[in-house]
Amino acid sequence: MKLRAARETIADIVHERQARDFDRVRGSLQRANNNIQRIAAANIYAQRAQAAVTQAIEDVAAVLIFIKEHPTGGAPAPPAIMPDFSPAQADRGRYPGKETTLNNLKSALDVLAAIPGGDLGGLRAKIQNEIIAAANETLADIRESARRERDEKNAAGVPPADR
Repeated sequence: MKLRAARETIADIVHERQARDFDRVRGSLQRANNNIQRIAAANIYAQRAQAAVTQAIEDVAAVLIFIKEHPTGGAPAPPAIMPDFSPAQADRGRYPGKETTLNNLKSALDVLAAIPGGDLGGLRAKIQNEIIAAANETLADIRESARRERDEKNAAGVPPADR
């Protein structure tokens, strides 16, 4: 009897932590989405990143429903893939809004990786992939912006030392 009560208490604690941590993931994703919206007007990379982040936010909402319907901890989570979310050294600091987006996405992925429990009906892996897709699009956006700026300076005849 005591063992069953202890298991239920542990399951309740895991359930509460999952819900709280997924709320943190959603917050990081919403901050990333807000940053992306500022630059998404005619930028295909930002639009694709925003689509991935929006889907991840929707999937987090689905996870919260899943957690309520399946309050047990489940199997252990699969190991998370932790990609490098840093722009190239030469491009760091040039696009602070985009770097803030990357930091928000990294924060969401860090929290996601630390949440106890299983894959939550496949949603954890789906959210992870969406975060990584958004980060990759943001990194591509940074590379493209830097390339475009270099091309404009080359066309204007700016000497290499002043670039």
